Amino acid sequence: MTSAAEPLLLRGGPIHPMVGPSFARGALLVRAGKITYVGSEAGLDASAARGARVVELGGRPLLPGLCDCHLHLMLAAQQYAALDLRGSGSVEEVRRRVSGRARGAGRGAWVVGHGWEGRLLFPGCHPSPSMLDGAAGGLPVFLASKDLHSAWLNSEGMRRLEMLPRLPGKCRVQRLEGGEPGLVVEDILRLRDALIPPLTGPEKRACLGPFIGELWARGITSVHTHEAPGDLAILRGALGGQGPRVRVLCNLMFETPEQVCEGSDLLRTSPARWLQMGAIKIFLDGTFGTLTAAVSEPYAGGGGHGELLMERAELEGWLDAADRAGAPVAAHAIGDRAVAMFLESIRGRPGAAGASHRVEHAQLLSDSIAARMSLAGVIFSV
Repeated sequence: MTSAAEPLLLRGGPIHPMVGPSFARGALLVRAGKITYVGSEAGLDASAARGARVVELGGRPLLPGLCDCHLHLMLAAQQYAALDLRGSGSVEEVRRRVSGRARGAGRGAWVVGHGWEGRLLFPGCHPSPSMLDGAAGGLPVFLASKDLHSAWLNSEGMRRLEMLPRLPGKCRVQRLEGGEPGLVVEDILRLRDALIPPLTGPEKRACLGPFIGELWARGITSVHTHEAPGDLAILRGALGGQGPRVRVLCNLMFETPEQVCEGSDLLRTSPARWLQMGAIKIFLDGTFGTLTAAVSEPYAGGGGHGELLMERAELEGWLDAADRAGAPVAAHAIGDRAVAMFLESIRGRPGAAGASHRVEHAQLLSDSIAARMSLAGVIFSV
């Protein structure tokens, strides 16, 4: 890695700028942290590149940095430091990974993991807390699914859940035949915070550096993130420091429409070099992985029509609050029933000046939605 003060010359490969022509054998020169030349290698003034550190591309293409247009940056950074269950192909593999993490955990600590997928782990069966029992040596276990809409707890974790005075928000425990608990679905991040002591501000900030390094390694230099208002100051501080950074468009997740009015000044924060404020994030349905995305046609095998996480009147309340705050809304809507409700609700509203409402995911759009609704002016972040 080069410092911002050190001149850097990349040459000897195809270069594809964001705008303008590409160069089959190009050169790119950086001085004082800014690109001062991009063009053909033959067209570069040799004196301009004097003293620069040279990186030979060797025919490899050079592209603009990628943008991840849907990320929960603070959460992803914490997950990066937690138990990674992505790619687990069986319950036994999950148990082995949980057991390995438990051996290094302190007494009374939770084993926290993320990334499992039900379609890989539970073909033809339903998960239960007892499947995890014994893997963590008596420690409570909290495993978030890849889509962050389900949590798999062991019996000790479920015992602690049942001690809570109430479950947060839309969170609920699925019940198997005979009444045995299964997965916990919806609002699982709020449930995690109710069960497990959250990280401190400095601990959260310490997680960001390694994770942003991972983003860099994957070519990602900017993100659209969805954050709780309380984490905005941590994020702003990290982006304003000297550590690894990415450019961030930040949508805020308020808990109630009333909080939108109270925190509207946060949405009007002056854009900084690395941080720009975006929309108000809301959730209208679940996911396909848990059969909770709200759909018009029933799921195969008697899975029902999914769930709307709010009724039309509640959605109108959120939109009223957004209008008063002068901010757009970014609505998590995966199923066609949720997408249709959102598009119907924003029709005729003035919206935010210079900004567009967003539909996050929009994985199922029916022909009737396209036929009867104007999609102009709405961003579909798929």
